[in-house]
Amino acid sequence: MAGRSAPVVAGGSDARQGRLGWPITGKVVQSYGTRVNPLYGTKTNSLGIDISCASGVPVRAAEAGRVSFADRFMGYGRTVIVDHGERLHSIYSKLSDIKAAVGDKVQRGDIVGFSSDSLHFEVRKEGKAVDPLEWLAPR
Repeated sequence: MAGRSAPVVAGGSDARQGRLGWPITGKVVQSYGTRVNPLYGTKTNSLGIDISCASGVPVRAAEAGRVSFADRFMGYGRTVIVDHGERLHSIYSKLSDIKAAVGDKVQRGDIVGFSSDSLHFEVRKEGKAVDPLEWLAPR
């Protein structure tokens, strides 16, 4: 991981940090964390990143695991959650279509759904949202 150091995560280090596959090709248009609206001064917190893409593009599992959720989720739209073990989960939201079912085993790169005009992607470690860019492999 030349060029960036891996931050310490709850529960110690995880060899997968900085090595997850990108779920889709595209530009990150919304970053993780708190933002202040310049006009109103209100704060919003994004628990993940948004990646712009064309509609209908395959969304791929960032790492091997088991699908623990595949349905509509309030505020997220069509969503797939993959449990990668050791309390690491990836979340794929704003999907136009879901291609995975609860209980499915997936390998890194397997299609879990198809994009709308963007993908909302989150990573959770020990139940806590973490910056996905610290978990995805450099590209």
